[in-house]
Amino acid sequence: LHIGLQIFHWKSQTNAEIFCEEQRSHLASIHSIDENNFIIELSLSDAPYSEKTWIGLRDLRRPTGISEYSWMDGTQLDYVIWERYVSVNASRCIAISTDAFYWVEHDCNQLSAFVCKRPAKIFHWKSQTNAEIFCEEQRSHLASIHSIDENNFIVELSLSDAPYSEKTWIGLRDLRRPTGIRLQIFHWKSQTNAEIFCEEQRSHLASIHSIDENNFIIELSLSDAPYSEKTWIGLRDLRRPTGTSEYSWMDGTQLDYVIWERYVSVNASRCIAISTDAFYWVEHDCNQLSAFVCKRSAE
Repeated sequence: LHIGLQIFHWKSQTNAEIFCEEQRSHLASIHSIDENNFIIELSLSDAPYSEKTWIGLRDLRRPTGISEYSWMDGTQLDYVIWERYVSVNASRCIAISTDAFYWVEHDCNQLSAFVCKRPAKIFHWKSQTNAEIFCEEQRSHLASIHSIDENNFIVELSLSDAPYSEKTWIGLRDLRRPTGIRLQIFHWKSQTNAEIFCEEQRSHLASIHSIDENNFIIELSLSDAPYSEKTWIGLRDLRRPTGTSEYSWMDGTQLDYVIWERYVSVNASRCIAISTDAFYWVEHDCNQLSAFVCKRSAE
């Protein structure tokens, strides 16, 4: 299970552990091949690249010279996967060799990537909002779940804990606005195909009627991956033969709020998007594949 693992960069092992403790965690301990492989994947997928990744294993070498390994988080040393050759580094600090997948002795002062690990914990008797506030005070969040193993672990954690609760909060929420509006972000369609997709979901490309709604859609775009410079909304220009613009929302609602880019557009496109970084609306090539937001009213 990989709950609470996060990668950071460029500290010695001692300073990495200090940093992790400030996050109310420890340098990662490893207790299975799956956990070892996950940390390697985390290291390889992250930028910038580091040849070694600190874990929380250290050698409490006695005066006799005999090694005695211990995890910094106090858990049992019940799994090891050492480099095949015998180390001559004689360092007390242990890291994962990112490419070789094995554990190696590593210069304790070397600035390397490192992984902090926070154990999953269960708490009781809060609303979801207050539960998330509590978790944030612990420098964490309500659990997200990305595999059947993670789901099963949380169920087991809930069942093994007292007192018993029929339901256990996780960090999933419906982004429905207080008005009953639901907004959801998707990716990589032209404006026309994005609207077709939204209609298949019984919704429309989003219309925007306030600065709060505009900001919420921008936050939704910025918090989502993959990143898109522009995000389609449901505004289009029904430009008349005279060349005069006439803007209309695809969901048929009134155009009662606008927030245009400060400069005058020369794109002459009829399709409107939000510039994700600039926060304003801009004309955008109608055929460009971009992120888009579907909006559905409460039924």
